[in-house]
Amino acid sequence: MYRKDIHMKVTNRLNLPQPIVEVLASDNYSKGNADFSATELIDSPRVKQLTKRHYEDITVDCADLLYQFDGKAVHSLLEQAEVSEDVGLIEKRLEVQVGVYTISGAIDYYDVKRGIIQDYKRVSTWEVVMGIKEEREQQLNIYAHLARENGWVVNALEIVYLFRDWSEARSTREKDYPKDRAQRVDIPLWSAAKAQEYLEWRVNLHASASEESDTNLPLCLPIERWEEPTTYAVMKQGRKSAVRATDESGNKFLSQEVATAWMNSNGKTRAEHYVETRVGEPRRCLKYCNVASFCNQWSD
Repeated sequence: MYRKDIHMKVTNRLNLPQPIVEVLASDNYSKGNADFSATELIDSPRVKQLTKRHYEDITVDCADLLYQFDGKAVHSLLEQAEVSEDVGLIEKRLEVQVGVYTISGAIDYYDVKRGIIQDYKRVSTWEVVMGIKEEREQQLNIYAHLARENGWVVNALEIVYLFRDWSEARSTREKDYPKDRAQRVDIPLWSAAKAQEYLEWRVNLHASASEESDTNLPLCLPIERWEEPTTYAVMKQGRKSAVRATDESGNKFLSQEVATAWMNSNGKTRAEHYVETRVGEPRRCLKYCNVASFCNQWSD
C-alpha cells in the first residue's frame, strides 16, 4: 500500500453526495508489512511502478470508482459473519517469504473441513460467458501456496460468483449463460512446484522493475493491456451493422481470408458486400489505466 498521507486526486463530476465520495475515495486496503500482495504480483510491473511513483499526481473521478461499491460491500458483510474456526476461516491474511521479499494475501474463505479456498467475486455475468480470466487462476494458486506454506491443507480452489446483472430471461434461452444469481466454479489447483516457480518469477519481475526508470520499465503484455484481437466482419453496402462477424460456432473472424471465405460460400456477392477490418484496441490503456498519461509505452 502507498503512504496514507499521500492521496490520489478524486474529482466529482456528477456531484454525488459526499458520503458516497468519501467511501469511494478512501483506501482502506492494507497488505500489512509485506513487500507485495498477491493481487499486485499478478498485475503489470509497469502499472505497479508508475502508480507507486506518480500516486499523488493521479486524478480519478468517483463516478469511475462506483464499481468498488460491490466489492467493498461483499467484504464488509463477510467480515461480520460468525463462523466457528473448526468450520471455516474468513478474511485471513497469510504471509510467505520469497528470498528477501515478504508476500501476503487475504483469503476470503477457507473451508476447514473440506480444505478448500474460496474467493468471492461480485461481477458481471460476462466474466463467465466470455471465459474466466486467467488472473483468477493465478491469484487463487498464490493463495494456495501461501496456505500450504502456513500449514493449511489445500485440496481444491473455488470462485463463488455473485452476479450483479443476472437475467432470468437470458438464463433460459442462452446455453452458456449462468443458470442462477450465483455460481461456484472450480479452479485448477497447481502443483506446489508450479506455484512456487510462478511466484518466484513474478517476484523477480516486480523487483527488477523497481530498479528501472519509468521509460525502461518492462512493457505491459497484451493480456495486461486487455488488448482485443483485430477481427473482421462481412458488411453490406449501405448497412451499418455486420451481416456476419462470427463463424457457425460463434467464434469471431480473426482473418480476412476466413471472413471472405464465409462471404463467398454464403452467396454474398462482392458487388454488394465487403470485409471490414475491426482493429483491436488495448481497452485498459484507452479507458481504465490511471497511469496512461505517465506511460511511454502508451504515448509512443
